[in-house]
Amino acid sequence: MKIYEYKNYDEYVAEQTRANKLKLGNVWVQKGTIDQIKQRVTNPKAVICHGTRNAMEQNYFQQIAKIVQKKFKIKMTKYKSSKEDVDHALEEVRQQHSNLKTVDDGAKSGNFIMGDFQELDDSDFPIIGKKLEKQYIKLGIGAFTGATEKELIGVKPDDKRKITVDYGEGKKSRYELHVHKVEEQLLPELNDELAKTVSPDLKTLSDLKAKLKDNIQKSIDDDYEKRKHLYE
Repeated sequence: MKIYEYKNYDEYVAEQTRANKLKLGNVWVQKGTIDQIKQRVTNPKAVICHGTRNAMEQNYFQQIAKIVQKKFKIKMTKYKSSKEDVDHALEEVRQQHSNLKTVDDGAKSGNFIMGDFQELDDSDFPIIGKKLEKQYIKLGIGAFTGATEKELIGVKPDDKRKITVDYGEGKKSRYELHVHKVEEQLLPELNDELAKTVSPDLKTLSDLKAKLKDNIQKSIDDDYEKRKHLYE
């Protein structure tokens, strides 16, 4: 058995996102896995625990892993942090230390909009009890791209727009959006001043990059040790 090595952090995020979407669809344990468990234990419910990571099913699978290890040579790969990982972490730092500026001349792609979303029926009448108040969205992200984004370009505070939001997989919803605020996100520059803002112990941008790289590698190493322990 070989533990898969992710090529970079973005690939790791994509795979975790895919797996979590499966959980949203209630695919917790695959049928094939249940069938294998049924062959080994008399009461599968005793080892399958809905949606957990550290319950009885983990202990059971650890026992199976030890049996497998005796029969096969386990090869594990250890991932090293890359420049792409550090760049991704730097972008997260910029996001965390950003500021918002009020926009009065109309929303643009990338701006934030805060408003009330009143869901509408097929005749464009409000659905009672289906109102989401003071919700933040970002134009150009997620469901607010393409045609939906175009419907909102140029909106200003106190405007009202009827929009169709496409959530994918054939699910669409119609809303009347009452805009309360439009804001622009101002990201700090990647320089020594940002490093000092993150921590007084950091003096330069190079110090910040080194710190982020160490943190990423520590997280990777900790995860590696946990996975290695599974087969001990």
